[in-house]
Parts: sequence; C-alpha cells; structure tokens
Amino acid sequence: MSKSILIVEDSNSVREFLKSIILEMGFTCVVAENGEDALNKIPYHSIVLIITDLHMPVMDGFEFIEKVKKNR
Repeated sequence: MSKSILIVEDSNSVREFLKSIILEMGFTCVVAENGEDALNKIPYHSIVLIITDLHMPVMDGFEFIEKVKKNR
C-alpha cells in the first residue's frame, strides 16, 4: 500500500485543485467529501497526512479530527 495524502473537502473545485497540486508533487492522493466519507476511506489507505476543511456537511472537520485522534 503506497503512502497517501488525504484531502477532506466538501467543495469539489477546491478538492480537485488541492489534488492536482499533490499529484504534481508526486504524492498519491485520496479525496473525501466530508468527515464521514474520510473515516470510511482511512482503513483502506496508508495515510501520512490529512488536509481537512473544518466546515462541511454530514461530519465537520472538528468532529472528524476528534474521531481520527481517538482511533489512532
């Protein structure tokens, strides 16, 4: 499993912009639309860095960060 950067962002245009920068730098990228989506993807990837929005629907960035911290 390659090491990846996780982008958690509800705006598609911002998500794609960040993804293009990360890919251009040679990293593998995983994208999620909200915190819940991200939590479901984390077990299937070797995430080394998370970039997250704070204000998102379904599960915001604050709740997402707390759940990630509890599950490490």
